[in-house]
Amino acid sequence: MAQEKQPGVLDRMAGKTVLFRCNFLEGQVDYLHTLVTMHQGMIVSELNATVDCLVLDEKCDDPALRQQIEALQAQGAAIEVLRPAELAELLRPTDDDLCAVIRSGNVGPNSTLFRKSYYESVAGKTDNRTLVGKDLSGAKLKEANFSKVSFSKCQFNKSELTHVRFEKKTHDCDFSEATLKYSGFGGSFLGNCFRDAKLIDTGFSNFNDKSSNPVVSTLLQPELQQSGQDFQRAEFQGGAFACLTLEAPDFSAARLKQTRFYRAKLVQPTFVGAKLENVTFKGSTMPISRMPT
Repeated sequence: MAQEKQPGVLDRMAGKTVLFRCNFLEGQVDYLHTLVTMHQGMIVSELNATVDCLVLDEKCDDPALRQQIEALQAQGAAIEVLRPAELAELLRPTDDDLCAVIRSGNVGPNSTLFRKSYYESVAGKTDNRTLVGKDLSGAKLKEANFSKVSFSKCQFNKSELTHVRFEKKTHDCDFSEATLKYSGFGGSFLGNCFRDAKLIDTGFSNFNDKSSNPVVSTLLQPELQQSGQDFQRAEFQGGAFACLTLEAPDFSAARLKQTRFYRAKLVQPTFVGAKLENVTFKGSTMPISRMPT
């Protein structure tokens, strides 16, 4: 029986009660629970006439349960029976859904939405996304892991990103005046703008594991080639550039403190007016004429 609908970001299951009878792994169940609660559904533990949707897999589908469902339906209950894959497809987040969650700042509790493995294991389909031209400026995100979402020409300016991991492509995005803390870019990040941004212990490298140290986790990773990075007037505190080639990066008037360049090749970098304090270039190369003073 549907409950009263509450205002929220997403509402495809608003007010509906959902009962799960599935023999799934913990991560798969968490993914489905996340979809339901994100859309304002209510998860219940008992089958009765108030249940709107019963999610049932083949292993839990027995004649006695079917008879109970039919008896409740005969009494007027409107119970819809779905397979887990059907529910995953029904509630599959659209691009606008993902943006709404990002703008709400509620990515942490809904982090499974942005990871590819759970949808693929439940629905049996791949679901890689690229968000293009989305205005996500001013977003305040914590504990977000974008392992199945790429970003192209998106605006993150003036955003606050803490423990946020961009593991796919992030191209031509605007992070100007943003604050990034303990975050990382593990995929290609061509043409991004970090003008006047503040980056605290934030790494740029090819890391695809759960290590929090981008230098350690890239020791055996192939080198990335990046170009068009704009770090003008950016402020770095710690952080690292590891195992990549930076083509024409612009660090004009930037401030770098205890930042590490590890196995990084800098091609025609610009450090005009930049201030460097305890910056290390271990295993890195750049033209002598371009060395910062």
